[in-house]
Amino acid sequence: MKYHQVFSLELQYCFSNKSEKEMLNISIISPSLCWFNNIPIEKSSETYKDFLTPPSPIFFQIWVFHIANHIEVLQNGDKPALVQMGPYTYREERLKVNVTFNDNGTVSYRENRWFVFEEELSSGPETDNFTTLNIPIAVIDNLVKDQKKLFKEIVNLLEELSLEEYFLTLSVRDLMWGYPDKLLADAKAIINRLHFNITLDDEFGLFKGQNGSDDGLYTVFTGKDDATRHGTINRWNGMSSLPYWTSDTAAMINGSDGTMYAPFQTGDDPIYVFSSDVCRSLDLLYRYEYTLKGIDLYRYVAPPSLFENSTANPANKGFCTEAEGCLPSGVVDVSACRQSAPIVLSQPHFLAADPSIINSVYGLHPNTEEHQTIIDLEPITGTTMNAAKKLQINIHITNVSYLTQTSNLKSMFLPILWLNESAVIDDKSAALFKTKVQEPMKLTQAIQVTTITVGVFILFCIAMFFSKKRFCPSKQKGKELSPIMNGDVNGDVNVEPEDA
Repeated sequence: MKYHQVFSLELQYCFSNKSEKEMLNISIISPSLCWFNNIPIEKSSETYKDFLTPPSPIFFQIWVFHIANHIEVLQNGDKPALVQMGPYTYREERLKVNVTFNDNGTVSYRENRWFVFEEELSSGPETDNFTTLNIPIAVIDNLVKDQKKLFKEIVNLLEELSLEEYFLTLSVRDLMWGYPDKLLADAKAIINRLHFNITLDDEFGLFKGQNGSDDGLYTVFTGKDDATRHGTINRWNGMSSLPYWTSDTAAMINGSDGTMYAPFQTGDDPIYVFSSDVCRSLDLLYRYEYTLKGIDLYRYVAPPSLFENSTANPANKGFCTEAEGCLPSGVVDVSACRQSAPIVLSQPHFLAADPSIINSVYGLHPNTEEHQTIIDLEPITGTTMNAAKKLQINIHITNVSYLTQTSNLKSMFLPILWLNESAVIDDKSAALFKTKVQEPMKLTQAIQVTTITVGVFILFCIAMFFSKKRFCPSKQKGKELSPIMNGDVNGDVNVEPEDA
């Protein structure tokens, strides 16, 4: 029997606003069930400090792809031979700030994040070098391709580059957090000289500016007034829908940030997580139930249909932003929310992607267990106990006919790195959860079963008592003789009279 079937009514009672006397009455029935009053986001809640700062460690790992044959790729149009390097592991620290409780049952906040490199958990130092695409070239090309006057100036700038400059040897740290780029600086000077209203930074990093900052203003439902909306995002950066996609459904902000959900999950419906990295909400489907550190969990996974194109999955049509048609299944263009950088996201190693994408490079080995995004929920409280968000950052390379250096370059989706942002409940928090929630629930379930069993037994005894009373004659008033003392009952017994 599932716990949510046993405790649903009692816990819903605890969520509602009851008087102190009523709360005492239900606590007598089950002393710790009203611990669930701590689920809504409130300053008075025992779990509020965990809302502000996650108690369990969060790790941010990346694996970069070194291109072993970059000259052949550019000169001869060879497939890139990729060599995976990593992991490079960062410990992620989070703190919610500017927390404001609103009158409509929501709370607004920003969540600052810091990334601290953990060399002992990494394959090497942050200074490890690898060769990858000179991404600023793709950034500049994407920015100016529709500006004719500016385009000509930029082409002249790019034509001055040598073959080697189309690929760069960078450190992991530089790619992550940024480095000054001469090409960007020169392009920025041209843009300013021609007075184009285009913003271009002269530094580049895939996660530049994200260390020690936040990813936007979140407004989420506290769950105090309606437990079914606990943790659900109401607005992000003041928006209730996103401007990046082409349909109302695709633009919807669904679900939570992945750390908390409504209680009483059954596994019948998907859960949604909004990710600012992907600029959209992702749906995850229930797969199975398992036990982690003594806690029963539901595992939800990113399905193969997540990044399918509209041909394979018409429901994803709104995520197609290409004027010339949708991208192949397995990749999604997020350039609209990435300052026009031609970034395409996928699952790591192009998991569940169109075979043509995987076969355009060497060195990828997609594996569901290793590369699939997961969220493991405790279904009664809706608390995430284990999670791993896994994404791959790619650059969409097209054959740029106006540059002689790239005339042999084949169009492809070139992997740059893949990441795994993960957290699992620590031993101390798991023990506390079992003590405060799981063990009392099991005890209450046992008490309920015992109570029902005893009740059935008592009813049986009462029924037997009345049945016996109905069929057994009552004693007569006055003296009655034993049938044997009265003589022959069945005609077989004779009693001789005493002598006078």
